[in-house]
Amino acid sequence: MDEILTTGQAAALLNRQVHQVRRVVDELWPEIPRAGQNRLIRRAQLPELADAIAKRYRLQQVAS
Repeated sequence: MDEILTTGQAAALLNRQVHQVRRVVDELWPEIPRAGQNRLIRRAQLPELADAIAKRYRLQQVAS
């Protein structure tokens, strides 16, 4: 069984802000299960999430 992480737990593991994780998760997986405001992220999804966050926020820094 996959370990499930909250948005905050994933943010802590990825050393990112919670709002960054939440926005990218919503873009990647709009139908992801939720518990209140938290998105329930499988640990196996972390590599894909980390790549997507890096791409999104690296592009924003370059554009600034």
